[in-house]
Amino acid sequence: MPLRDKDQKFSPQPKGVKTSIMLSAEKRIGHTLEKDWNEYYFKRKYSLRKMAQRWGIRRTTLSGFKNRQGWIKILGLGKRKGDNQIRIKRGLRLKPIKRCELCGIKRKKLVDAHFIQEKDGGPKCFFNILKLCQNCHADLDEGDNKTITKARKVLFLKANKALKLRLPPWRW
Repeated sequence: MPLRDKDQKFSPQPKGVKTSIMLSAEKRIGHTLEKDWNEYYFKRKYSLRKMAQRWGIRRTTLSGFKNRQGWIKILGLGKRKGDNQIRIKRGLRLKPIKRCELCGIKRKKLVDAHFIQEKDGGPKCFFNILKLCQNCHADLDEGDNKTITKARKVLFLKANKALKLRLPPWRW
């Protein structure tokens, strides 16, 4: 990065211009950063952390930090849509949920309902938590058989999806 004459601070890197560190990373991986980004980030679904490890840099160098530009912005690489996944405590929610998972009604306020209650030793993982409207949550707490059966099916499908995606158990 070129230095400014007056205050000796780094000036921002112009978009599309590669630094010597970027060129050395390209040399190390054997092809351009853009081609590698498309192959591994978009097609193979590598995370930003994995991409930074692959290129031999820090994650903050890749994505930017505070007022510094990251390589993504400098090279105009782009990010995946829906990359901001919602985390619930230890668990991972695969998609943001805007509808009740049992009745399908779209509500502004959905509550996190534990299938196995916390007081009974139920985990705080996504395969035990349902996003429900107030009515379905009340039915689940009252022990309505129809609601419980439907909740079991939804939770089974969530756990099955996690296994297909090969999420490690600590991410459930």
